[in-house]
Amino acid sequence: MPRRTTASKPPANAGSGEGAPAADVIIVGASVRSAAFSTIRAGLRPLCIDQFGDADLQAVAPVVRVEDYPNGIIAALEKLPPLPVIYTGAMENHPSVLRDIAARQPLLGNDADTVERVRDPVQLHRILSKSHVLCLDVRDEPHPPPTDGHWLLKPKHGSGGRGITVWNEEASNSPTLQEPHYFQRRAEGTPVSALFVGTDDPGSLRYVGLTQQMIGCPELNAGPFTWCGSVGPIILDPGGEILIRRTGAVLAHRFGLRGLFGCDFVLQTPTQPLLTEVNPRYTASVEILEVLAEANLMLDHCEATGMTLPEHRDPRVLVAPRGAVLGKMVLFADRDVVAPDTSSWLQMGPYGPIPAYADVPTQGTLLPKGSPICTVLAASAETDQCIGYMRRRLAEVSTVLTDPS
Repeated sequence: MPRRTTASKPPANAGSGEGAPAADVIIVGASVRSAAFSTIRAGLRPLCIDQFGDADLQAVAPVVRVEDYPNGIIAALEKLPPLPVIYTGAMENHPSVLRDIAARQPLLGNDADTVERVRDPVQLHRILSKSHVLCLDVRDEPHPPPTDGHWLLKPKHGSGGRGITVWNEEASNSPTLQEPHYFQRRAEGTPVSALFVGTDDPGSLRYVGLTQQMIGCPELNAGPFTWCGSVGPIILDPGGEILIRRTGAVLAHRFGLRGLFGCDFVLQTPTQPLLTEVNPRYTASVEILEVLAEANLMLDHCEATGMTLPEHRDPRVLVAPRGAVLGKMVLFADRDVVAPDTSSWLQMGPYGPIPAYADVPTQGTLLPKGSPICTVLAASAETDQCIGYMRRRLAEVSTVLTDPS
């Protein structure tokens, strides 16, 4: 993903020396804003390390911005208290960093070995097939399928749709072929994501809910397979929901998944969900589903992964209007642009209703072509209306962006 150049500096009070802020957990990842807000609502105090140091994150928590992501995370941690660490996307692609973290302080999430196993597409397919779980066929790098357009070329260490392309004759020049990759059979249908909380007892796996994913929306300047939003809840035919729940149960049992994890599916029909991948960490849909479930999912995650919760916590639960649909959507830059004065976007904090704007860049930030500009969130009575609200809000954002001078 293109890197932002930020005009402002992150807070200088995030070190481990005198005057270091009181904190309960450290959150690391490419963008930790949503996880930090979930943590605050859970009554815990986060200390954050990410690539962007966005304005709304800086407004609620101490932030260390790491441009050398993910390698710079360990150097940043060495200057911070040895607190438990929660990781978000796309840390599942960097198990060596997870090992380095776990060697120096508690890791509240699936360990590196578990992540490597569940993110290995060939091993995942083999285990699920033996358990009679529906999933898309895969082929490894040495055994490519015919270039007939019926397969996708995917990077092994991708996230958010990066590097995915249709496997046809034109794909022979794809840069994805220059990194570890695999092939997955292509399927038409509705992309959805299920969220689970795993515990030491696989039989007590919690199914939280389901969201519809928005993929490759051209009006958001997203690539053909780029994730650009989620909306929920999605209510399935009981037969389809049973299969999704069973998939999560098999994964939790066979891979030992703990805490929050997500499963992406393609719904060919309401009763035929086909698993595409597993995200063994806090996912993009958590902040939607925790409101719909009236829950503190970050508390559940911390307890499931072995954290002794501090007594001072004062969790607060957001409650959505009955029958509401909630959504989030990301706008990407169609060219190099500069963020305007975004102070008016910081309308609501993590304790109030879902904010209208999130992942807000600081004024003057250079946003390269293809990089995320910001996220908008909305609530409505039905799905199409919710998506319409978000699209109009992002269209307004586009009008205030300026070109670099």
